[in-house]
Amino acid sequence: MVTKLRIDPGNCMIEATVTVRKKSNLEVDVFLETTCRNLCGFKEKYRTVSVRTYPEMMRECIPHCICPVPLGVLKACETEFGLGLRKDVKYEFVRE
Repeated sequence: MVTKLRIDPGNCMIEATVTVRKKSNLEVDVFLETTCRNLCGFKEKYRTVSVRTYPEMMRECIPHCICPVPLGVLKACETEFGLGLRKDVKYEFVRE
């Protein structure tokens, strides 16, 4: 099985695509496509993720701490491990 997620981060307009492929019941391969320089280290570090260590991804320090891309990668991993459902996530600003 493969989980693919397109991520539109909003303000910075640097879109990303993550493809996660199950390697075994405990590991997945992660392919993150983005031109964001801030995510280069994150992208290199998390090419393979285990079910036990994938929450560490959220503690990874990147310059913009609320960037939705690492969360999207985490969601794709969770889905590929069978721990989450394939449901879209959306931020929506409510203007009153």
